Amino acid sequence: MMCCEEQDLDEIRETYYQGGKMNSVTPDDAIRYLNELIEIDRPAMAALIANRVPCNQAMADHPTVQVRAQHGGFTVGMVGILNGMFGIDEDGFGPIVWIFKDGDLTGVSCNPGGVR
Repeated sequence: MMCCEEQDLDEIRETYYQGGKMNSVTPDDAIRYLNELIEIDRPAMAALIANRVPCNQAMADHPTVQVRAQHGGFTVGMVGILNGMFGIDEDGFGPIVWIFKDGDLTGVSCNPGGVR
């Protein structure tokens, strides 16, 4: 399948998701990758993590993407998208957590209670 082919959304979900999780890349793979990027450019990664953008009701209703209701609308960030890729636990949390020390991003780790 080519990336630009038109596909039905249900077909895409069936192809790439099983058991509420996306196949191929594990949370541990993503954590290693994100930590590598933090070492390369910590300020850029911190800015990406802090940035949230407005999203619509359909995104807010997605079963795994983590969206925040705020100011009468919804916002989503990179953390919510990435965690949504891997599924969420019964409390709505994903497997990836960002670690800050004294307000500075120091790394990415596994959420002990999150989906594995």
